[in-house]
Amino acid sequence: GCAYSEINDAKLANQYFFDAATLAKKIDDQRYLSNLYNNIGLTYGNVQQFDKSIENHLKSLEIKKHRNDSLGVSISYTNLGAVYYSLKDYVKAKDYFEQSFAISQEINDKEGIAFGYTNLADVYFIEGDYPKALEYYRKYLELVSALKYNHSILYGHKKIGEINLKLGELEEANPHIQKAYEMATDFNYTWELTNICLLYADLKAKQGDNDEALVFAQKALKH
Repeated sequence: GCAYSEINDAKLANQYFFDAATLAKKIDDQRYLSNLYNNIGLTYGNVQQFDKSIENHLKSLEIKKHRNDSLGVSISYTNLGAVYYSLKDYVKAKDYFEQSFAISQEINDKEGIAFGYTNLADVYFIEGDYPKALEYYRKYLELVSALKYNHSILYGHKKIGEINLKLGELEEANPHIQKAYEMATDFNYTWELTNICLLYADLKAKQGDNDEALVFAQKALKH
């Protein structure tokens, strides 16, 4: 089921997940059943069947609450927030992200706290509250740097640089965008390079260096 989910074959993935869920019910393994509903919800989310995704994440959440599984509840809230974020319902997304973040802080889940910061920062960014988003991205970057999560570090630098750019803070933007570009290149995160090169092109243009702006715009087009 997980293998088919990875290649976005939701039909086959969930066929296996539902078969596993039937067995989990038969032996009354509630912990595993909650994880299966979570997997089903993620799989539906990957193929944008958001109504079914929400339905199964809520089933998973109900079991986790009944089992007093604080970490599991926090994860379910994050997953529900992500679905509503995809639906552009940022009010509900923020509500679920805030509930997840509160639990992460309560149980001192470092990873949960880190991603709580970035999830909320993403919403603040969309809402145009750049100072608040910047504050949360900085806290996120600090935590993921300690955890040595390379892609998360890149994402933090990219978003901080992007906000600095929007606020006209070119000197502050430059090292963050440069770091994101270097990491994307060094670690071969090719899917990140288009947007980072566009940010670099925008930065260089605003600095009056049109030749370099053109170089990075062409790199973005290539990627």
